Amino acid sequence: MDNIYIFETRQLDYLDAYVAKAKTLHYNPIIIGDDVLKGDARLAEFKKYYQHLSPNPYNFEFNCFARYFALANVLTNDDNFIASDSDIFITNRKLSLTDPALKSTFVGSDAFYTGSSDWQISPHFSFWNRELVNNFVDYLVAAYTRNQDDQFLVKHYEVQKSRLGYTAISDMTLLYLWVNDNQIPFINSNSITNDWGIDHNISVLNTIEARYQSVHNRKKVEFAPSGDVYCILESGQRQHMSCLHFQGPYKPILADLYAGNYKKFDEFSANANLTQKVHYLAGANKHKKYRKLAAEYSAIESAMDTYRSQLDVIPDELFDVTPPNGGWSYAEVYSHIMQATLGSTIAAERCTQSNCKPTTKGANWLGKAVLFFGMFPPVKIKEPKVLTEKMRAAKITKEEARNLIIKCRKRIDTIAGLMQNPENNGRVAHPRLGVLTAKQWFKFIGIHLRHHLKQLKRIDKMLGQ
Repeated sequence: MDNIYIFETRQLDYLDAYVAKAKTLHYNPIIIGDDVLKGDARLAEFKKYYQHLSPNPYNFEFNCFARYFALANVLTNDDNFIASDSDIFITNRKLSLTDPALKSTFVGSDAFYTGSSDWQISPHFSFWNRELVNNFVDYLVAAYTRNQDDQFLVKHYEVQKSRLGYTAISDMTLLYLWVNDNQIPFINSNSITNDWGIDHNISVLNTIEARYQSVHNRKKVEFAPSGDVYCILESGQRQHMSCLHFQGPYKPILADLYAGNYKKFDEFSANANLTQKVHYLAGANKHKKYRKLAAEYSAIESAMDTYRSQLDVIPDELFDVTPPNGGWSYAEVYSHIMQATLGSTIAAERCTQSNCKPTTKGANWLGKAVLFFGMFPPVKIKEPKVLTEKMRAAKITKEEARNLIIKCRKRIDTIAGLMQNPENNGRVAHPRLGVLTAKQWFKFIGIHLRHHLKQLKRIDKMLGQ
């Protein structure tokens, strides 16, 4: 029976459900508390030299390190085992630890947030043996002892902060350094090639080789009637998952998921996403006044999610077919709306940089009506010739449409972050709606995206879908 060790000192409403589910899969879950650390000489040595380099509370970060010392104190044989965080949703798919390739090999998860290694390896559902654990514990003591002399961890922290922004010297940092300094055999589980289905974090979309589709700014997840769980890649491939990592704000939904209340997941995710958006947009400011902008941000993401999911539903052979009554094909709608979205983000960004020509003009009567009602009027409005020529709708491929969606998402995230720029007071003219501020351009993006979703439905009817 394969052991799963979980170091946990808190009372959690979902932990018993995790343990029960693991037992049904013939894992042997073992909860470790801090009582096993009493009299640990190596931990005492580590604590003497430990330097806290993190915005997280001291006790939280220190306990993340302490769990490896706890593991070393309870292991009694050299078998492979899993070390797991408590905020894991384990699925019906059991992983086997008897593969000879795993012998003396550490398996952890590197996020690749930035498209390359983040120099941090997460141990949230990681593979170990006793030799590896003791090797890492010795490395921790040696690393912090050395840091007293040359401050190499302090220097590493400053470099990481410049790369990633919000960061910390955590156990994940030390795992990355250990693997590289000690030449530890390592497999990154955040990959689709090993097919283990180990989720790095429910809100992280990147793997080494590919990217997952998103819903409410987290992975798109399918809970099959069989109890199997799948995440959907940008390619449309379904990844059979063995576990999902519900880090941070997603922990409270775990008890419901273990109880089979999957329908709550979407509503919970939408609320969690909105809350995250408010905090992101507000920064150090008061949060309340940013709720409206955050709601629009979430609505834009939701529309982009729908455009992406529709690509998997529209038959390939119909994607570039002109409807019988004329008008755009699916491909031309995608070409137009994504080009227009990118153009709108450029206009919005200009408003936030104070490099616009000063003007007292604002939205015209049509612009005010569209922004107030959140929709275009129910009459056909001819597109300005300048836009038709500049953003000519083309019969692009599905792959080109997928890439445009990814590009638009990145631009929208960038623009949202610029909304708190103190220089966000410029205005840029829209060809039909008058002169708009950054927030008005942002709102227009959502209105325009939702408008053309209706056009996709009309094409469905004309093509008999």
